[in-house]
Amino acid sequence: MKTYDSINDFTPPDNGIVICIGKADGLHLGHIALINETLKLAHDMGCDAGILSLVPDWSVPDWSVPDWSVPDSSVKDLSNPATGEMPHFVLTLDERRQFLANWPLDHLLYQRMTTEFTSKSADDFIKDILLKKLGVRGVVVGWDFRFGNNRTGDVELLQKYADELNFKLRVVEPVKIKNIPVKTTLVRELIEAGKFQKAQNLLGYPFFIKGKVVSGRGLGRQLGFPTANIDIPKEKLIPCSGVHFVRGLFDDKATWGLASIGRRPTVEDNGNIVVEVWLKDYDGNLVGREIKVEFFKHLRDEIKFPSTDELKRQIQKDADELDRYLKEIRDV
Repeated sequence: MKTYDSINDFTPPDNGIVICIGKADGLHLGHIALINETLKLAHDMGCDAGILSLVPDWSVPDWSVPDWSVPDSSVKDLSNPATGEMPHFVLTLDERRQFLANWPLDHLLYQRMTTEFTSKSADDFIKDILLKKLGVRGVVVGWDFRFGNNRTGDVELLQKYADELNFKLRVVEPVKIKNIPVKTTLVRELIEAGKFQKAQNLLGYPFFIKGKVVSGRGLGRQLGFPTANIDIPKEKLIPCSGVHFVRGLFDDKATWGLASIGRRPTVEDNGNIVVEVWLKDYDGNLVGREIKVEFFKHLRDEIKFPSTDELKRQIQKDADELDRYLKEIRDV
């Protein structure tokens, strides 16, 4: 699969391409339905299969112009030029690449939602972007897809042009769980609320964070619960503060443990969010190595204790709760 940081880097293949359009953050069950339809249509037409993933998508309505749009269309730097703030994704762009590498897709195109891009009319988007720039022979979108300046374009307009200009259009109906459409906004809300099992039901996999382990103060080891401090990409969505049941994956190992997310008010309160993980069956040194941490259950909120002795007693209680949780799921 070839990856492009902008549609300006893409040259249409001679056999044409079927493109799935969307933000594709999270790659949840709804996105998987879109990808499957894209692969099927591309196979039937003898075309390449690709995804056009629109970024960033964190705090702006579909196809509206971000108030911090910049002229650069690359996705190499997604920070707000005024504040340095980053969008927060369920899956970072690198994680999306890795996820999609397991699929028989030919192209992954990222496109920054710049002022120039989002100000195009719906008609010009179809004619200039889809047909002229990308050379599509087929387009796959979700049932609620809107596009063009002021979101004037919809699937009816796409179908009109498909009939007139001879490209195929497939509209995928919503994937529903308990009659609720699977959408990235809902997935994000569940993660931020610590409702990890419900989020997993929509994603099809456990929500995770991944990063390199960095040196900490060593306080966890002094308390008898050595933790790995994880450097998380700035654009990654971080769950709610507190203590969570997690599974750590590294070096082909999988070990259950506790993740603490927050400002560590008992030992320091400098305002920085820290992500640290204690792994119940591992006592080695992970500094410098990458670890993936999957989230399964929110246990409790962050608490400021009167002393480190009280903190230690609470961590032991948390570990006991983890043991009970593991026994429950293994007995099911």
